Amino acid sequence: MKKLLIGIFSILCLTNVNAQDNFKSEFDEFRTESMKEFNDFRKDCFAEYIDFVRQAWAEVGVERPIPLPEDEVFVPEINNDAAPVTNSWLSRQLGALKTKILGVFSSKKKKETPADADAMPENLKSEKKQQEVANAKPGKGNDAVEALYERIRAPKDPYQQPQPLSPVQEDKSSLNDYYTFKSFGTEYKVRMGDNCRFNLEYVGSNAIADALKNMLHTQFDNILFDCLKLREEHHLSDWAYYQMLCDLVDSFYGKETNEANLVLAFLYMQSGYKIRMGHDREHVFVLLASKHRITGKPYYKLGDDNFYPMRGKSPDRMSICDVPFQKEMGLSLIIPDIQDFAFEATEPRTISSLRYPEFSFTISLNKNLIDFYNTYPSSTLGTDDMTRWAMYANAPVVEEVKNQLYSQMSAKLQGLSERESVARLLNWVQTGFDYKFDNEVWGCDRPFFGEESLYYPYCDCEDRAILLSHLVRDLVGLKTALVYVPGHLAMAVEFNEDVDGCYFVVDGRRFVFCDPTYVVSNIGEYSPQTQIDKAQLYLLEKEI
Repeated sequence: MKKLLIGIFSILCLTNVNAQDNFKSEFDEFRTESMKEFNDFRKDCFAEYIDFVRQAWAEVGVERPIPLPEDEVFVPEINNDAAPVTNSWLSRQLGALKTKILGVFSSKKKKETPADADAMPENLKSEKKQQEVANAKPGKGNDAVEALYERIRAPKDPYQQPQPLSPVQEDKSSLNDYYTFKSFGTEYKVRMGDNCRFNLEYVGSNAIADALKNMLHTQFDNILFDCLKLREEHHLSDWAYYQMLCDLVDSFYGKETNEANLVLAFLYMQSGYKIRMGHDREHVFVLLASKHRITGKPYYKLGDDNFYPMRGKSPDRMSICDVPFQKEMGLSLIIPDIQDFAFEATEPRTISSLRYPEFSFTISLNKNLIDFYNTYPSSTLGTDDMTRWAMYANAPVVEEVKNQLYSQMSAKLQGLSERESVARLLNWVQTGFDYKFDNEVWGCDRPFFGEESLYYPYCDCEDRAILLSHLVRDLVGLKTALVYVPGHLAMAVEFNEDVDGCYFVVDGRRFVFCDPTYVVSNIGEYSPQTQIDKAQLYLLEKEI
């Protein structure tokens, strides 16, 4: 009897195993067939697209670049309460620039700036005035404050990364070896062999269409599959992914050759991005549509979209194939995740606070990340200039900053109140960095990501506000807002405890003003230069 039961059990187990194997086999077959159908659908759509490429071209004139935002010209001031040591700080910061700075302000008819460090600006606005500004309600006869309440901005651009029209199926039978290339010091590999090489004999619609038709072959599917996999594995933003593709095609076909640009167009379009191809009879161009308004770059207007040639010199006129591909999306310049680049250490840098000498920290950064940030185009969401700073302020802080700087700072902030913690971070940013105008260093307005302020020798008011907003959110756990007043950017903090000083009320939430450029000022204080009644706030709601 026992043997019989064992036999029956064995048969049942075997049957179950066989059933599972059959199910898995059937599922794999179904999945393979489904993927093939998806792939065939994408290729059929691309074949139809190629037919239009042979004929749908039109001459389009280039549009002048949307001007880069003007540099915020704000001279660092020192609070009257500053210790004598601060006078030498001001001399070190502004001594060589004093004449130039005063000339700028004189020409712009700004308030007179003291000619020497001993002539300090008047101290704070009176407490009564602070309360009037902080507590005033929108209403008749109070237009300046009313404007303040109308100028509250919050993030409205959720990030969604473009995807291929349908899942890309790899061909595991491909004999291509992996081709190795680098982008921002990071080594990548894709299956790309000599059978992917071609020569564009001339620049014209039929030649371009024929070259694209050759990309229907499975070896290009594998390239696309590998690139999309790298995008996912390295958490690449839209801009980082575009840069990676540029480095791939330039490495394989030659820098910005027509062949490189055609393959770039194929890969980026088939990844889900909205692009257009153009040519001037000699050169092929890849034109990118963006969800954000890119400044300082010429563009071509097609319908409601601006298309930007990010590679090569933009001709006055070019032939453009204005043919959409299904479900295409403009790229976003938001950086939602930490970009996973190989680490190349910069020289260590020590940054110290004047008021709190023990608040001194040494950090080394990733040069590859700094190089990537240096390619980042200036942009805004729509026509709202405030958003250009928010995109920098909302970018995630990389692990090496958290592991080095944040760990050191956290130890020094242990046991302190919110106000005491923010006060130390504020003074560290106020006095630990040398100040210079962007126009002088970069030739134009150039906001920094937080890591860039920790790397470059100079920074200005918006860079300090962005960096301080990161530190307060990440280390103290408080919400912050960027605060723009004419010619200047500062920030404000939503404390959980009562903190004195100038503040703004947003939907019942109290944000206390902090100025990382008003040297040795305290929380809630603002300088005579600051037109506080014209402030505009941008809430940095994103959790970092």
